[in-house]
Amino acid sequence: MSRLKVFPLVKYKDFTLAPWPCNEENPGKHLQLLKIFDSWNSDIMLCTSPKSGTHWLHEIIYMLSRQTTEYCPQSLFTTHMDMMGDFDSLESQSEPRILHTHLPFSFLPTKHVENGRKIVFVNRNPKDRHVSLYNFLLGKMGVPEDYSWNDYFDEMVLHDTLYKGWFNYTKEFLEAVDKNPTNIIHLLYEDILKNPTKELTRLADFLEIPKNENLVAGVVDKCSFNKLKENKVMPFRVKGKPSSLFRKGQIGDWKNWFTVTQNEQFDAIYRNEMKDVNISFSYE
Repeated sequence: MSRLKVFPLVKYKDFTLAPWPCNEENPGKHLQLLKIFDSWNSDIMLCTSPKSGTHWLHEIIYMLSRQTTEYCPQSLFTTHMDMMGDFDSLESQSEPRILHTHLPFSFLPTKHVENGRKIVFVNRNPKDRHVSLYNFLLGKMGVPEDYSWNDYFDEMVLHDTLYKGWFNYTKEFLEAVDKNPTNIIHLLYEDILKNPTKELTRLADFLEIPKNENLVAGVVDKCSFNKLKENKVMPFRVKGKPSSLFRKGQIGDWKNWFTVTQNEQFDAIYRNEMKDVNISFSYE
């Protein structure tokens, strides 16, 4: 499989996008097509900022919605709307389709939101998310070979404009959850790691799946980090070798990367950006 370019980012208005061909050619057109996309009633929209458990939740939702413990035979990239030039290929997907985007709430298909169709919003503590994104970028096409954590911190943490930035993304979605509590569920990466049975049961209830403790237990087992790392491989390659979708999946790895000064810088930004936002994350 050919390597997919993931860097440098595409600048559009006051933010940046991943350099998929549709964004390099005409990002405005692509974003408009996404906005007017007419989803099906059964569609489940999976919304995550990058490296917040996207592929993990895709497998979980696939298994729960189809009441199976078999892994999804297709890659999430077959329904990853951010990288599609058009959405014609989605017509052949079987129901329920799990559609995915990293874009903020205001970019979601208008009809999907207005018709109260299901939205699964997953978030992760921003420090571990940044570390995961940095390690994801290493060795990928377009990323400088000497791209250091300090380079990433200056470019992507202190000046985060990817998909309008994590702070904007989080605040938009939390506001949407308050306004649409029946059709948007908010899950935290750390909560799923710490208490998967409770969180998957809550997700199953939201998706209106008949209560089945055996199914939830089976999905918890098959979607454990180690089993997913063994069974799922992504279409990005590092130095010609397949690259796993999953690296560590731990809470608190940020401590191995953030310097004291960097941590203080980020905490100051966080306090300023999130001073009126009611959310708390687990950092260890």
